[in-house]
Amino acid sequence: MTDNESNYVTIKEFSEMAGVSTQRIYQMISNDLKDFCKVFGKVKKIDIKALKLFGKLQRQKTNNIANNNQAVIDALLAQLETKDKQIFELQNVIKIMQEQHLALTKSLSNSQALHAGTIKEHIDSSTANNETKQPKRKNLFSWLFNKK
Repeated sequence: MTDNESNYVTIKEFSEMAGVSTQRIYQMISNDLKDFCKVFGKVKKIDIKALKLFGKLQRQKTNNIANNNQAVIDALLAQLETKDKQIFELQNVIKIMQEQHLALTKSLSNSQALHAGTIKEHIDSSTANNETKQPKRKNLFSWLFNKK
């Protein structure tokens, strides 16, 4: 190994130090790690200094994820607040409708009682009229002896 080569590690070693898969390192070689990659003989190696860059990339990624998560949480909290308001308003509407339903039920019950009373009066008056209009039937003895 030359002095230059001592600052470089294999892709497998680098992936273990960085805590990611070798596939991820190969993907990053074409972009972020391009300047840190050298070929020694037939082996690609990455400068150990790239770990600092890799750490920065991971922190940025972590920060971006945290910021995105916070934005999602804020949006969800706003939606929950809106839904809570809607639920409260609907509960008030339901309460009013239940009160109206109770009032209508009482009114219907009173109306039915009044109607039943009116029908009873009509039946009673019809019965009384029928009794007064119809002559009493004579029984056989009254008819025979002409008694009323």
